[in-house]
Amino acid sequence: MKPPVTSHAVALVLISLLAAGCSDSSENNRVAPEFKERPCAFPDGTPGLERITCGMVTVAVRPGDAAGRTVDIGLAIVGAANPEAKKDAPILFIQGGPASPAVMMAPQWVGSVMAEDRDIIIFDRRGSHFSGPRLCPDTSFALVSDVESDLTAEESLDWYVEKARTCRQEMTQAGHAPQDYTITRITEDIESIRRALGVSQWNVIGHSAGGPQALDLMRSYPKSTRAVILESAAHLRGDDYGAVYQRLFERSLRKIFDGCAAEPACAAQHPDPEKTLMEALASFEEAPLELTLPGADGAPGQSVFLNHQDLVVLLFSQTYNAADVPNIPNMIAAAAQRNVQVFAPLAGMFSFLEAMSAEDVRLSIECDHFLTREIIPAPAPANALQEAISRASPAGLQYSEVCPVFLPDVAESALDPELPSVDVPVLVMTGEYDGIIPPAVGKAMADGLKRAYHVNFDYASHQLFVPHACTHALAKSFFDAPSVAPEASSCQAAITSPFRQ
Repeated sequence: MKPPVTSHAVALVLISLLAAGCSDSSENNRVAPEFKERPCAFPDGTPGLERITCGMVTVAVRPGDAAGRTVDIGLAIVGAANPEAKKDAPILFIQGGPASPAVMMAPQWVGSVMAEDRDIIIFDRRGSHFSGPRLCPDTSFALVSDVESDLTAEESLDWYVEKARTCRQEMTQAGHAPQDYTITRITEDIESIRRALGVSQWNVIGHSAGGPQALDLMRSYPKSTRAVILESAAHLRGDDYGAVYQRLFERSLRKIFDGCAAEPACAAQHPDPEKTLMEALASFEEAPLELTLPGADGAPGQSVFLNHQDLVVLLFSQTYNAADVPNIPNMIAAAAQRNVQVFAPLAGMFSFLEAMSAEDVRLSIECDHFLTREIIPAPAPANALQEAISRASPAGLQYSEVCPVFLPDVAESALDPELPSVDVPVLVMTGEYDGIIPPAVGKAMADGLKRAYHVNFDYASHQLFVPHACTHALAKSFFDAPSVAPEASSCQAAITSPFRQ
C-alpha cells in the first residue's frame, strides 16, 4: 500500500476537514489521486492510536467538471497488527446511515481479529463529518422532530419538510447539487481512494446503508473487489422505507417480546409488553411527556417534549445492538408510567443525533436511490400495533413526502439492484432482532447474487460486529477463503439470548 500504513505516525484528518469545501483548481482533475496524511483528532491515550494513519484524498466533484472543483475525502487506516504477516488485500469498511460517522470509529477496529493481518480502511462520505463540504451548514436537522416544541405528528412532518426545503435552497445558493452526493458518485470517490493508496484488490464490508454502496462498487469495479460482506445491508429495491417501517419494526418487536417471554425473569416482570406499549403510545400521542433537562451547574435547563414519534425512535434505537435489546421492555414499562426519571437522561440522545447527523447527505443518497425507482405504496397496517407504529413513523423516513421537496429534479440512477452476473463472492449476514433489515431481505439479496452465502443469527440485531467477537472471526475466515462456504454454526451457537441471565 502507498504510503505504508503500518508506520507509527499518529494521524487523522485535521478539524479543518470539517469545513473543507470545493476548490477551483482545474489541475486537480488532471492528476492521479493522492493520499495526504493529516494529524489525527483522536484524544491522547486512545488505545491503538499508534496503528492509525489518517488523512485525505482529493477527488473531483464530478467527472470532467469544467470548473475543476474538488472535494476532500477524509479517511483513516488501521494498520495490521502483524506487519510481517500482512496480506495484500486490505479491508474497506463502508459505514451505514448512509452518512453516519465512520472515521471517528476507527479505534474500534484496532482490536478486531480482522486487523491482525490486514489493514482496515475507513472513510467518511463526501459532505459528511471529516469530508467536505457540508451542503447546508446553516440548517441543522436530524431524523427526529424538534423536541424543543410540542408538535403533533403532522406538525413534525411539516417541520421536517420545511427544514429539507431550506436546506435545498441553501445548497443551490452555494452551488451544490445533491446529485453530486449519490451512491454512484461516491463509488467513484472510493475508486479514487483505492488508486491513491495503491491497492490492487480489496475486501469490502458494507454495513446497513453501506450495502447498496458496496454492491455498486462491486458492480462498477469487479476486478478490484476481491470479496464482499453485507452486514445487515439495506434494501436494494426502491421501497419507501417509511411505507414499510411499521411492518419491519413490529416484526422486530414481536421477536423481542418472544425472547422476553422465553426467559422466566423477564416474563415475570413484563407479562404483556405489547399491551403496555400500546398504552404508552396512546398516552404519548395524547399528551407528550415534558422533561426538563439539567442545565449548567445543576440548574434546570431547557424543556423538551417527547411525543409518540420520539418514543418510537428511542425504542427503535435500542434494536441496533443486541446488548441493548433487554432495555426495551423496561423502557416500555417506564413510558406507560410516564417515568420522567427514566426518560430525562435519554432525551439527550436527540441532541447527539442532531450533532452527528448529516441529513443533507442522507437525503441526497436516499432520495436518489428511492425516487429513481417505483416507490411501493404504503401497505395497510395488518394489526393494531402496526397502526400505532405507522402513526408514529419519524418524519425523516417519509420519503414520498420529503424527497419531492428536497430532490425534485432527480435523474435516473445507474445503480443496478440485481447484480446477477457479477462474479464476486459475497457473504450476507443478518440478525433476527434487526428492526431495519429482516433476515428474509438478506436471504433474498443472497439469492439474487451469483455467488453468495447467507448467515443469520437468531439472537443478534442490526450491529453484528460491535457486540459479537465471533462475527469478526467469521468475517476473517471468509476473507481468507472467500470461495469456501463459511462455517458459521459455532458463532451462531455462541450468540445467545440477550435476555438470558
